[in-house]
Amino acid sequence: MKHEESELTIVDIGDVVEFQSKDINEKHLHSVVVVKDIPAAPFVFSAESRSEGVPEWDGPDYQYSMVTKLFFEDGSQFDDTHLDFSPGTHGWERRERYCRARVGLTKVQVDYFFEHKVGKVAYRNFTMAEAPPRPEPDRRVVLLGASNVITSYLAPEDRVDAMLTAKLKQARPEVDIDVENAGVGGDTVKRFLETKRYERDLLTLDRIDILFISYGGNDSSRYDVDTFTQLHRELIERLRSDFPGVRIILQTGTWVDYPKHYNRDMNAQFGPYYDALRGLSNVADGLLDVCEVLKREAENGNWDMRYRNTQVGKLILDDRFDAGHEDDPTWFSNIHHTPAANRLIAQAACDYVVKNKLL
Repeated sequence: MKHEESELTIVDIGDVVEFQSKDINEKHLHSVVVVKDIPAAPFVFSAESRSEGVPEWDGPDYQYSMVTKLFFEDGSQFDDTHLDFSPGTHGWERRERYCRARVGLTKVQVDYFFEHKVGKVAYRNFTMAEAPPRPEPDRRVVLLGASNVITSYLAPEDRVDAMLTAKLKQARPEVDIDVENAGVGGDTVKRFLETKRYERDLLTLDRIDILFISYGGNDSSRYDVDTFTQLHRELIERLRSDFPGVRIILQTGTWVDYPKHYNRDMNAQFGPYYDALRGLSNVADGLLDVCEVLKREAENGNWDMRYRNTQVGKLILDDRFDAGHEDDPTWFSNIHHTPAANRLIAQAACDYVVKNKLL
């Protein structure tokens, strides 16, 4: 099928790329780099894929996806732009994603990605096209943090922002609410302040009504609690100046079922940093204690909130392969959340917003 290029198209890559894997140890990657000055503007990027023999249970997730890496003129980079395709056997399936580029681009890298899955897949017709600006919402909620905020390895519909959007819409159908996920894997509050992230991802927004800030996990292995506390004070002060009226909600992070389902006591490592956030809640506008939410859920019998720690790096989000690993805490020792954890967090955030009449 010939791919038609629109007058609004910025980048167009029509070539077909095919991969085939006979076992889950194989990895495939095909990259195309386009060097081009692209003005700051909203756009939609999209691509098509077909598949044959990918197990129906295996996805959608980032291990069968197209990833667009965006390189900005200020030197920053954004990688969490996955288009995850359906498993099974299907013909050409188109996925698309809206992106609000807030500063100009100098380069775009398109990665066709297939790893740790069996089956045959093909990609074609990547496009990046101008999109009309979306209307300003009645209220804007922003989520800020690291990998357990963005969960870029999951399909977009399984992330906290999508789930929170749906829950807030159900709770307040009369209000047009935009939930923006500004998380980045590996981030810390120090890194956020010292790179271009604050300027790129927050200052370019017209306004923020509610901001959830979730740091602590990565910070706990990089600097002490006093530094962590002072950095949060600096961030809150800066937000008050740049976004008058913003409601700032600090948020604790994950909890692990140690020692049965984790090989290190991460709760002891994270705990002092979460305590620091609890102590800062009066400097902000409140606290969403996600750690306690996940802990209570585990105490009620549901500890399964994180994906499995397999040696080959395969993304396993449930108990399908747990047989034989019941007494092996290393098998469960990955810190990253599954959709089940995201659902709990999204519900807790929605309940907090509604209870405190923030919208």
